[in-house]
Amino acid sequence: MQSESNQKSASSDVGDQQRSERLSHDIEHVRKVQNAMLQIASLSSQVKDLGDFYKDLHKIVSQLMYANNFYIVLLSNDKQFVKFVYFHDEEEDESFDPTSWKSDPIEAFKLTLTGYTIRTANALLADKSVLQSLEDRGEIKLRGRLASHWMGIPLKAHRETIGVLVIQSYSDDIKYTENDKELLIFVSQQIASVLKQKQYEQQLKDYNESLEQKVAQRTAMLQKINDDLEGEVKERERGEVLQAALFKISELTNTTRDIDEFYLSVHKIINGIMPSKNFYICTYDQSEHRIDFPYLIDEFDANTESRTLDDDIDIESCSPTERVLKTGKPILINKANHQEWIDKNVFVGTVPETWLGVPLFHKDKDSVSGVLTVQSYLKGKSYTKLDEEILMFVAQQVSTALNRKRSTDSLKKAHEDLKAINDQLERRVEERTSELSVTNQTLKSMLDERNKMQKKLAFEAFHDSLTGLPNRALFTDRLEQVLKQRERNNDVSFSVLFLDLDRFKVINDSLGHLMGDALLQEVSHRLQECVRPEDTVARLGGDEFCILLKDIDNARDAAIIANRIIDAISKPFQLEEHTVFTSTSIGVTVSNDGYKAPDDVLRDADAAMYHAKESGKARYELFDVDMHNNAMKRLRIENDLRNALQKNQIKVYYQPIVDLEQNKIIAFEALARWNHHELGFIPPDEFIPIAEETGMIHDIGQFILHHSLGTLKFWQTQYSQANDIAISVNFSSKQIEQHDLISEIELALQENELPSSSLKVEITEGLLIENEKLAQKLLKKLTESSIPVLLDDFGTGYSSLSYLHKFSLHTIKIDRSFINQMERSEEHLTIVKTIAFMCSHLKLGVIAEGVESDEHIKILKHLGILQAQGYRFSKPVPADEAQKLIVNFNA
Repeated sequence: MQSESNQKSASSDVGDQQRSERLSHDIEHVRKVQNAMLQIASLSSQVKDLGDFYKDLHKIVSQLMYANNFYIVLLSNDKQFVKFVYFHDEEEDESFDPTSWKSDPIEAFKLTLTGYTIRTANALLADKSVLQSLEDRGEIKLRGRLASHWMGIPLKAHRETIGVLVIQSYSDDIKYTENDKELLIFVSQQIASVLKQKQYEQQLKDYNESLEQKVAQRTAMLQKINDDLEGEVKERERGEVLQAALFKISELTNTTRDIDEFYLSVHKIINGIMPSKNFYICTYDQSEHRIDFPYLIDEFDANTESRTLDDDIDIESCSPTERVLKTGKPILINKANHQEWIDKNVFVGTVPETWLGVPLFHKDKDSVSGVLTVQSYLKGKSYTKLDEEILMFVAQQVSTALNRKRSTDSLKKAHEDLKAINDQLERRVEERTSELSVTNQTLKSMLDERNKMQKKLAFEAFHDSLTGLPNRALFTDRLEQVLKQRERNNDVSFSVLFLDLDRFKVINDSLGHLMGDALLQEVSHRLQECVRPEDTVARLGGDEFCILLKDIDNARDAAIIANRIIDAISKPFQLEEHTVFTSTSIGVTVSNDGYKAPDDVLRDADAAMYHAKESGKARYELFDVDMHNNAMKRLRIENDLRNALQKNQIKVYYQPIVDLEQNKIIAFEALARWNHHELGFIPPDEFIPIAEETGMIHDIGQFILHHSLGTLKFWQTQYSQANDIAISVNFSSKQIEQHDLISEIELALQENELPSSSLKVEITEGLLIENEKLAQKLLKKLTESSIPVLLDDFGTGYSSLSYLHKFSLHTIKIDRSFINQMERSEEHLTIVKTIAFMCSHLKLGVIAEGVESDEHIKILKHLGILQAQGYRFSKPVPADEAQKLIVNFNA
């Protein structure tokens, strides 16, 4: 019994020891698993390179189970290809590396164990018997060395298989368990998460690189387009400058009578095209072989004597001017041949850096009459062939002017002979006139009959071919009948609606004319539905329609129908696959005793329609008389203004600005004045707003600027009293917004060889308020260019004091409305005092406008305002009268 008890005790101890060893083994295994899981989690969060990640992962898995044979394959994004991303197999040598292979089609893996795992999306733990069973069922096709134990785990991201992780053993002693499978499934989740994240990162990187590449390509393309456009703009601007200059020269030939004035004007124009500070024209008298210089401007050789040209002199010994006279061909001296000409030692006077001379020809063009020359002493300056071509054209115009002068004397005698012939012809004309009078009466009767026939034929086509509606002729005829009925019976009434579709041109241009025609047809249908059968709906042409409403004599009823039409037209139109929206503007006129002809009615309805368009479209307007008168007058002014400059109707008038202490003119304000050939004097406040609206203000402003500076330069050359006088020129916001004003001013000053102090720029308060940034930029540039800026009409329309400190202003011009009333109104006098006090502290100059009496002068002097402008000194006058003012005031 004792022995048996001892045996049981020993057996129990052995069991406890085995359980303890298993427990220790399990604890150690759990510790390893936990440690491996932590390593995998850490590795997943810190992964940078997938190749290193796969190697480290392999090491970690090897700590948990036998993993000498380990590989990972991944599916492509479209699931059509398979790629080995990691491979390690103890049976293969190092040269066998599937990771270097290209991706294989998924079909090639279909019957492999890897392909089976992908296809089923389930983990597979298999020994040889399971593998053989799968092959027997046709699920797989074994190849290569058969593994004793094989385990494949699908890598899944968001329930989608993206690859497979595989470990295998070629030894029967090494087996994998369900625990190994569960452990490897967890590992696969970490791998799938990292791979999916890396795929996203790679896709984002690829997308960013692609986007950057596209942006770079688009930027390069836009830069090239911008460079091309800039080149085209510069070339076009140069062409426009050249064209304008050549036109001015051509115009001078026909308008300038004084030859010296012609030379001076030509020089100024050429100087605007090419540098021609040094410029001269020489003439050649063939009978006396003499060379004269009627016009010469040169910074070194101001006085060049006339000289004789020896016909026997060798051409190589001739100066450039003499060679042009002898050969009749232009000569260009520039960097290419400058040294060659210096070596010839043929220059007369100072040797220029570049020289260009072209011949002037007689009228018959068989002999040279002179030379036109530009030259420069600036280092590096060089004229070009293009300059030569331009100067050749100029020479043709100069030749024309000279030939005209030579022809003047011979024309005088011819005029006398022609006068005698004209007297004889007039007597014969008088005799023939009486004979033709009878013939003219007969012809007039025939023409009257012919006109009646033409009008009758015109009424044969009474309907519009597109819409089937009555056309203008039929509508006019019916309207005329109604007017005649009203003449006989004043109870007859009517209304006319003139319609124009809004945005029809946009629809026509975008969808095509066929769609436009279809829209007009649909509109005609809707219009007919909106009126009664006895009313007339007509298409006048284009997108214009007219409706004659009978028996409607008040605006209320006409307005009801007009609103009905507006609602109908505003509804969408279905034109094939296009849904089109449009609206209509309607002019309404109601019958009255003043209408005698259809055209009068249509004219008024049309005027009302245009007023509706100007008021916002998609509405109607009822005609009144002022609407027509204003429209006609404005149209007349706008049309005539377009040609006013060419017809020399725009004049520059000058009003002096006087220093009250010295009673001396210190400046003139240049003002535009329009003397219309029929309407007479048109005030600036009528045509300047139209010029701004139509864009013609730039041409007018440019004309005022250049003309006034040219006049000032002329005064200064004639009178020393004008040397300190400046010109004050007004500029509107439209000029400043649309053009490079600074460049234009600098060019005008350069052309007239005037300093910046000779010009003062006047702007209004409106520019400062409406476009503050533009005004600040402009005033800064003008200040940098030493050009004073005057604020005109100060104190009208805005809270002026609040913004003076923001802008670089030189002088304030107090508006005439304050000056005129200051001796009678304490309020106005206080305002003037305040402005004077403010400007004194802000160190701004002050000019009083509208000074008309000695009392005004007395008050202004007392307030310390010492510059004034107004009718007390002079109204705005032409240049010749302003010239007299300079002599009188500044003697």
